[in-house]
Amino acid sequence: MIEDDVEAMMTKTREYYNFIKRMIERESIVLKQDDLDILVNIDSYFSIQSDETWNSLQEKSMIYKNILSTCIAYLQRLDRITKEYKIFRNGE
Repeated sequence: MIEDDVEAMMTKTREYYNFIKRMIERESIVLKQDDLDILVNIDSYFSIQSDETWNSLQEKSMIYKNILSTCIAYLQRLDRITKEYKIFRNGE
């Protein structure tokens, strides 16, 4: 069912987010304010996901699609930052 697929994608996205967030904390990476705002935005998107007052399945799917595309773009940016930090720290 499509709803199950969307839920699975949201779960994987949340896992990826938690992985990136732990890496940033573990490596003590100092982020610019814009990047810190990204973390706050992703947290808010995941809290929107928890809201179950959707008017229809179509509305829920559209909102989830927007959350996923935004979160993935943000996470790719944070992933690049962590990789660049590791390269810089290791002197490569």
